[in-house]
Amino acid sequence: MSEKIRFPENLDDLAKKIKIAGNQRIIQGMLPAEHAGYFKDMEVKHFDPEKGVGSLFTEIENLQDLLEKAIEQRGNLDGDDREKFIAMGVPPEALMAFCRYLKVETPGEVGIANVKDLAPDTKVKVIRTKQGTPCSLVVEGQNLPITDFGTIIIGPNEKGKKPDDPEPSTKEMIWTVHPGLPVRPVTEDIWPEGSEITVQDVIDKFGDEVFLNVKKV
Repeated sequence: MSEKIRFPENLDDLAKKIKIAGNQRIIQGMLPAEHAGYFKDMEVKHFDPEKGVGSLFTEIENLQDLLEKAIEQRGNLDGDDREKFIAMGVPPEALMAFCRYLKVETPGEVGIANVKDLAPDTKVKVIRTKQGTPCSLVVEGQNLPITDFGTIIIGPNEKGKKPDDPEPSTKEMIWTVHPGLPVRPVTEDIWPEGSEITVQDVIDKFGDEVFLNVKKV
């Protein structure tokens, strides 16, 4: 006599475990191990209320949980919400053509300021907040605006510039995350790390459609 097939006592629990495992594969595919230091810096910048610089998530505490929240809302991390962001007022030229933009519903503080809204002599600190990326231009501020959504930017996982940098282990990776709408990013270092400039210096170099990071004080 053949053995009876044994089914799990709780199929709902099994389905949940399979779903969790699938979500973890999706998330790990966006957080390649060769960029672990970069992701750690990202978490400090956008999740740590003491050390963070710029926009801060106020309920989600880390990158893993944020991506889980996005998958819970979307079903996966596929797609591109750029048209949705454009409809919300983001200039199309502020969005990089080779990246995908995802909207996730979760609260945070928007720690950016347009140079047009600041006095020309406002001091701006040049701080490298994430390894391997251009420095952030940072001013101090209080009473940051509140938002109920965040942006996840996904881009190509490219080999680093150093000869001994590892080959990419994934096709894509998380480029950055932050509360609020996406803005045009800084793409190069102009001033030395650790230096201090003014808002007028920024306007003279980039024009008056530039957003600076705000460090909450």
